[in-house]
Amino acid sequence: MNFYFLWSWIGLAIAIFMIYLLFFTDKLRSRKISRFKDGAWYAWLPVPIYLLHQFEEYACHITNGQFDIVSRFFTGNLPFDTSNLPLEHFPLVNISLVWFGAPLAAILFRKNPVIGFSYFGFMFLNGITHFAGGLNPAENPGVVTGVFLFIPSAIYMIILSAKEKILSTQQIILAFMSGILAHIFLFFVYFLAPLGKVLVFVGDILCGFAPIIFAYFGGKIFHRKFIF
Repeated sequence: MNFYFLWSWIGLAIAIFMIYLLFFTDKLRSRKISRFKDGAWYAWLPVPIYLLHQFEEYACHITNGQFDIVSRFFTGNLPFDTSNLPLEHFPLVNISLVWFGAPLAAILFRKNPVIGFSYFGFMFLNGITHFAGGLNPAENPGVVTGVFLFIPSAIYMIILSAKEKILSTQQIILAFMSGILAHIFLFFVYFLAPLGKVLVFVGDILCGFAPIIFAYFGGKIFHRKFIF
């Protein structure tokens, strides 16, 4: 099995390890309180959740030697031309996003909680797109984790931030919108397909870190207007 089909299985192994660290050790906790009141701990949750989503979306849906979700990009009625979208795009954008981007955001939480929580907005919009695609897992790869993990965890981020006074209302909006804008940027990457692989790959890597980028520069732009 080559890496194109193996990466989501590697992600599953990482997810299991992350779940162990999160729920059976104190290594990712900042305080001896309930895990679900600890913002620094909760900032790590997108990593295993999204890895599980990727496993469901890719490894669990293969037909005739190809990922079902990839096949949909080349046979579905999409609002953009994906006929030139390279297959490398799919592992690259997912790995950039969850193996590197989301862990970096969690690490940065203690210094900048807005960045730390920025990937929840990305997951929320992704979950909404899956919900809009129908609740049949056979026809909508990734819908189970997208709807039942992404959306509730994103909503709880808002509740946690407000209840524990981790973020102000303005900061919650900025964190959430940073992830949403990053997901919109992912749609923009598809429009780069006719322009060649290099631009797509650059877009994929930027997309992986886009929630952090939007949260950082958003904080700079609105710093004088809002209390950060």
